[in-house]
Amino acid sequence: MRRILSLILAAVILTIAIPTLAYPIELMGNDESKIYHRIDCRTIKYPERNHWTRFTSTEQAISAGYRACKICHP
Repeated sequence: MRRILSLILAAVILTIAIPTLAYPIELMGNDESKIYHRIDCRTIKYPERNHWTRFTSTEQAISAGYRACKICHP
């Protein structure tokens, strides 16, 4: 019984961990405000305009001088 529970727990952990490891974090930084957002943040109104920069990690955005959005908390 203990082995079955540990296998179920391992399966649940893998189903959660694998999708997050497979895809990089998508962040967009506004070049005018120097704020970076998650790609699905509700405050991104016009992502097709030229004042957006894409980042793959929070470290990359911070090192470029951007701060985190207070709405989506990337």
